Amino acid sequence: MRWAPTSGVANRAVRYGHRVAEGSDSQSASAGEGAGRDKWTDPKHVQRLLEQWGSQAGRTVAVAAARVREEAEDVWAEAQSVRRGERD
Repeated sequence: MRWAPTSGVANRAVRYGHRVAEGSDSQSASAGEGAGRDKWTDPKHVQRLLEQWGSQAGRTVAVAAARVREEAEDVWAEAQSVRRGERD
């Protein structure tokens, strides 16, 4: 007998080589507002994810820029010391 997914999370799990037990999907686990809706298509959930990823990307860019700036300052200082003859 071949195992076949029945919903969104299960489909993604199969794509990544994982098996998901039937009934463990967010569609069957939730009952209330948004019930039957996949969390990946819920606009509020997607917005939260994008905000988190954007925030993380912003921090990563800021750290990288600080490192690049520090390296540029070090290169400039080294070039100035060589120019002045302080270093060979």
